Amino acid sequence: MPSTPGTIEIIAREIGRALEPLEEILGPDIVERLGLTLPNALTQSQGVTAAFGPAAGIVKALPPIIQSLATAIENEDGAGIISSGKNLLEKVIQLINALGNLGNAIKNASGGLGFSPAEINEINKFGEELAIKILHYMAVGYMDKNLPTLASTLNVLGIVENDLIEENPAKPLQAEFQKREIHFGHIIDLFTDPGEYLSDLYRFGANDFDGTLLLTRIKTMLERFGFPADLYKVGSQPPVLEAYYFSLQADKSTNPPSLKLELRIPAAFEANQTIDLVGPWKATLQSK
Repeated sequence: MPSTPGTIEIIAREIGRALEPLEEILGPDIVERLGLTLPNALTQSQGVTAAFGPAAGIVKALPPIIQSLATAIENEDGAGIISSGKNLLEKVIQLINALGNLGNAIKNASGGLGFSPAEINEINKFGEELAIKILHYMAVGYMDKNLPTLASTLNVLGIVENDLIEENPAKPLQAEFQKREIHFGHIIDLFTDPGEYLSDLYRFGANDFDGTLLLTRIKTMLERFGFPADLYKVGSQPPVLEAYYFSLQADKSTNPPSLKLELRIPAAFEANQTIDLVGPWKATLQSK
């Protein structure tokens, strides 16, 4: 019998660790944490309150199982690794099912509370996606805490979302929240057609490109790597990212708007040259 952990056991352990903090936030407030503002009459209704119970009980049972698996791995206990890994995977599956039931309870409780048909559809969609939303939220949070440089780099690449979404007046039910989501499909798009992928992600080449999302993510990434950075706006101009020897800003003087990079380094010559890069990308080198 093998005494070293297999891939499944290691994955199970990390999933369990990512889900442990859920015990502290699994309650009515988690709905707003995931982006939806609902009245107490819904989130604290009898059906919804009852649906929180099984999920909370499963989450509370995770730490000792995770510890048992960690101990078995440390002691190279093959039988313990298999047994604890199996128990943990079973608990995670039970949790997913319990969260699915919670989502159904939220859907069922939305009737008779004065919501418009569009709002009912929004609540139903939220309920259907609740389990996967919670898993994504916890996974990204775990990665951001334990692998911050990797998480922020994947955020810039659009594979991981970890962005503040502000309230939307056009959507009364949308709360301000930290959107956390993993887009596994974006990995293929990034490597098969990076130019088109980044254009779609950040609207490069569009007339309304202002660089806000891109520069916000780059600022976070630089800070995770230990480099101070500042993002600010002057009047109606696009935001400016200032970091050490360079600044980044969308250049509205070109059509379509481009991304301007300014380097502040000593130069003993003057230059004004445009260089063709990959695909539609170009770089202009200027020195004074």
